[in-house]
Amino acid sequence: MTFILRYKIPILLLLLSGFIVWPLLVPGFFRVQDYLQVMRIYEMRRCIEDLQIPCRWVADMGSGYGFPLFNYYGVFPYYIAAISSYFLGFIGAAKLIFFLPLVLGGVFMYFLAKEVFGKEAAFVSAVLYAFAPYRALDIYVRGSITEVFAMALMPLVFYFFLILIKSASLVNFLAATFTLAIFLLNHNLMTMLFLPLLIVWVIYWLFIQRKTSRFGKNLAVVFLSLVLGFLLASFFILPAYFEQNLIQAENLKESEFIPNFRAHFVTVNQLFFSRFWGYGASIWGDQDGLSFQVGWPHWQLALIAGCLLLIQGFKDRFSLREKNYLLYFIFFAVSVASLLMTHNKTAFVWELIGKLQFVQFPWRFLSVAIFFVSFLGGVIVLFIKSRYRVYFIVIITFLTVFLNFRYFQPEYYKNNQSDKDLLTGSEWEFYQQGSLTDYLPKAARKPTKIAPGMPIVKGDAKVENFTKSSNKFKFRVEVKNRAIIDIPVFDFPIWKILANGKAIEHSDKGEFGSIRIELSPGSYIVNGYFENTWLRTAANSLSLIAAGVILLIILRRKHNFV
Repeated sequence: MTFILRYKIPILLLLLSGFIVWPLLVPGFFRVQDYLQVMRIYEMRRCIEDLQIPCRWVADMGSGYGFPLFNYYGVFPYYIAAISSYFLGFIGAAKLIFFLPLVLGGVFMYFLAKEVFGKEAAFVSAVLYAFAPYRALDIYVRGSITEVFAMALMPLVFYFFLILIKSASLVNFLAATFTLAIFLLNHNLMTMLFLPLLIVWVIYWLFIQRKTSRFGKNLAVVFLSLVLGFLLASFFILPAYFEQNLIQAENLKESEFIPNFRAHFVTVNQLFFSRFWGYGASIWGDQDGLSFQVGWPHWQLALIAGCLLLIQGFKDRFSLREKNYLLYFIFFAVSVASLLMTHNKTAFVWELIGKLQFVQFPWRFLSVAIFFVSFLGGVIVLFIKSRYRVYFIVIITFLTVFLNFRYFQPEYYKNNQSDKDLLTGSEWEFYQQGSLTDYLPKAARKPTKIAPGMPIVKGDAKVENFTKSSNKFKFRVEVKNRAIIDIPVFDFPIWKILANGKAIEHSDKGEFGSIRIELSPGSYIVNGYFENTWLRTAANSLSLIAAGVILLIILRRKHNFV
């Protein structure tokens, strides 16, 4: 009972989340636009079983030729799902990684907002964030697991760095470091959008704390936490950013339906007034099959909060010591700027900053907008007299749930689907061809058919016993005359090929850019091993070094750094 009373608000938020997660609690599965969740979980599990850790190459995708999916694509949710698949099955594991960010996003927002302006206002911010329509879009329409995981974790990262700045304890240091690392392992584009904002957040609170006696040492601890967080995640983020020259990265700027970011700007009506909800595609103009609304009453509350802050700020002469006016106005400015980035009036910015085009869809800036709009929505509570607050909170909670809960459901449900249905036959081949061009190696060509089950021989030779795992392959071949053999695996740095235990040269001239070898007459056991580049090896080492440093810090058993 004491536990319930102490954590009654987070528990209430978990109960309210029932309105948005119920489709995940019924038997069967549903199709979303990014339908590869089960396939990715299956591939990650193969990596774990083959001890390819960290996982980089997946053998069954790319039409069966394989490609370096997890060298570039967010890995954290899939490690969780792959491990849980042993207990829940693949569909159950997929539902789990849909479930977790939906439930935890609002709770994490509550902890963050409570630290800034108290429990009552924080509850409103948490409800707004939990029921933001864009989160429903990401889960039940697009199926963008890594993006919604990043959005759920961002409030927690902000929270732990705030309490670390206030109190540089070992627990706070570890929490900030690990949550930052986990955030960085989710979604590269969310990292690009949110990381500058995290830096501003840290600088702001360090500025507020600058006159405390322990400021200098606290600053060192915060800096160390940021560095170690990056280093822990470096095994993923360094190859993901610095090995893009090894794949056809230009494909990542293009959407499947319309390969131009200009097609995906949204209108003012779509952002603020339209209540349309659909499960279609993002297309030119304002006739999209998707909804890109900020949410009701989200944007109305944020706008009112901005006006109230401006009025009250003039009265208080914008005191920074007692009131966080500067912080609130930064949040309001970021909300406005992020919404502007979804509109075609900012096309010149997208042209000027070429890297932005990897975002693909300007409406992705809604992920930033809903974070800050939801935070600001809770500020209104601070302007309401204490005796009326509970009534306001009840009304806003009811309106938020009532106006948005219907978005949190799939278009349709398949109650009779099992793991076997999704991982065999035509469904399996369908999955193999999913997101085919996203991570094609530089020399590869888009396959027009599923990879053959055996190497293709040109010449007088016979191949037997071909086997392929997540990071290696093996076969026996009898060569009577010199033969060319195309192995159904895309070439990519670094595949190492051995014939009878000796390294041999290979090329990417095989079918669709697959591995090609030439063998003279004889009997051979051919092995292929996927190995790390120097950058991946260095990145792995940095992560291990960071883990070692953290272990040493823990072993010192000091309660405080300062």
